[in-house]
Amino acid sequence: MDRFLKETNAMHKDIKFTLEKGKKTINYLELTLTMNSWGIDYKIYRKPTCMEAIIPKDSFHHPKHKMAAIKNYCHRAITILKDEEERKKKSKL
Repeated sequence: MDRFLKETNAMHKDIKFTLEKGKKTINYLELTLTMNSWGIDYKIYRKPTCMEAIIPKDSFHHPKHKMAAIKNYCHRAITILKDEEERKKKSKL
């Protein structure tokens, strides 16, 4: 894996990859994946800098853009989260 990482990072001077080894939890795209005895569990991952902000209702953005943002959050909660309690938490944001 170290050789692969070195060769991959040598392909382009501005693009660098990292490798995490030996952990049971990893953040991948917008998910936190956790290995356990029965398989892999997942939750939505937010970077520490995430503000959970949506376009303010009194902004001058087009209403379609505002609705698209809200629909995106709902879609992710419904399709990604399998735990009902996690869905409830995310729907309150």
